[in-house]
Amino acid sequence: MLSQSPTRDEVKPLAPFLSWLRRPVRGAFAAYFTIDPRSLGLCRLGLGALLLYDLLRRVPGLSTWYSNQGLLPNHASLSRPGAEYMFSFLFAASRTGEAAVMFAICGLVFLAFTVGYRTRLFHALSLACIVSLHSRCIFLENGGDVVLNLLCAWTLFLPMGARFSVDAIRNSFRARPEKTIAELNDRAALATSETAPVASLAMLAILLQLSVIYYLNALHKTGWTWRQGVAVHYVLYQERMVTWLGLLARDHIPLWLSRRMTYTTYNIELLAGLLLLNPFFRVWSRRFAVVLLPGLHLAFAALLNLGQFSFNMIGFYPLLLGARDWELFGRWLGPSAGVGASAVRMYAPSPARRWLCRGLATMRELAVLVVMVALGSQVLVENQAVPQRFKVAQSKWMQQIVQYPRLYQGWRMFSADVPTGERMMYVDAVTVTGRHVDPFNEAGARVAALPVERIPRHMEQDEFFCDYTNRVPDNDTYWQALRAWIFDYPRRTQAPENRIVSFEVKLLEQDNPPPGEREPRNFRTKVMLRGWEGQ
Repeated sequence: MLSQSPTRDEVKPLAPFLSWLRRPVRGAFAAYFTIDPRSLGLCRLGLGALLLYDLLRRVPGLSTWYSNQGLLPNHASLSRPGAEYMFSFLFAASRTGEAAVMFAICGLVFLAFTVGYRTRLFHALSLACIVSLHSRCIFLENGGDVVLNLLCAWTLFLPMGARFSVDAIRNSFRARPEKTIAELNDRAALATSETAPVASLAMLAILLQLSVIYYLNALHKTGWTWRQGVAVHYVLYQERMVTWLGLLARDHIPLWLSRRMTYTTYNIELLAGLLLLNPFFRVWSRRFAVVLLPGLHLAFAALLNLGQFSFNMIGFYPLLLGARDWELFGRWLGPSAGVGASAVRMYAPSPARRWLCRGLATMRELAVLVVMVALGSQVLVENQAVPQRFKVAQSKWMQQIVQYPRLYQGWRMFSADVPTGERMMYVDAVTVTGRHVDPFNEAGARVAALPVERIPRHMEQDEFFCDYTNRVPDNDTYWQALRAWIFDYPRRTQAPENRIVSFEVKLLEQDNPPPGEREPRNFRTKVMLRGWEGQ
């Protein structure tokens, strides 16, 4: 007997169940795959500001880090590259003037992206520029650089010019007059078209990326300084990194408060993923995350000089603002805060253009999936906390996706332990007049007085000199460049009497004071490199 299709009356009892099933599916889709276009516009403005600041803060060290007269000549970087796959158009610059021209080009690209002019084009060019800036000084790369690369790369898949941009204004002027007039007569329809959420797999990728950064940072903190709650105490005695506020605070923080701060930092990092991915009470969970996690990074920035790391991490958080948040801003600040510039798509495209847009959107989502697979593989390979059985060999295409744009996934800041000692590199150079000078710390620290018997309080090194001090003693590739840079001292100071006749590069190490004490101990000095004029 042939089965018959169910009648409408037979299906009707299933309607409530199907309706109930669709509701959580729609909710999950909205939670993990959609972004408010106003959040994209705000994120673009923030990302553009971060890109411009990252460029501008490198300008004072243009000769030191980006020319062959500095400490990182391009031939030394290329002779022993830091990665198998590496890209930077700044390797073509040997002189300071050449690097300055390329910096100016990068600045124009970043500015065009920030204001939202031909956003997709200048977004792609911005990624190429920021990767070039970082890869040229790959020896100094840190977590903040990687975070900025990731923020720029993941948002490349999103319509960042949808709001608050030159593109949005230009497209509103190109709209068909009859449709524009009709929409202006219907403000509700206009507001709806402007605030329609953007759907993309990239949003899920960004949520997972943030969760991975926090969770793995917490998972790697297995050392005794974290278990005993003294990590904050020891990190505030890192003289190269501590800020003026950290310097003032560290002598007045009792042990119980240091422990509370240490455990709070660890717990926030451990639970951050739950706040970001929590499917229940999503709006309030993310609002709490938007306040708590950037607050943690601002505390880091206030006490420690971590370069741009804290602010680059904050750059992700505008993407977590939803429609309800913008409605709340509108009630607080007025209607203009909730509406703003017109959306990019105010005119009806032709059928051919719609077909092309659908095809490009499909390809874009497939590209997001490919990058997620590659970076997911990198998470498994690069982190010691991941069990060995989950580590699989990476294909070359995965390595290239990770290494060319520097999208690494090893998250272990101050792990497994916070350093309990400190290191200072200084140069004892003798000039032709018999004067002793320290060219290295004159350029890179607040204190450059000789002789050095102990590490000065609050050296105020920027992240570039700080990372160079940590890494160059174990990497003799750059020792010859350091030697040449020291002998170039009279040219930099424009004083012939500063001609160097001999020098010693020394490393001074000490153990930082344990809790309850304020004075370091166990000072050790060793000579890393010697040089004589005409050698």
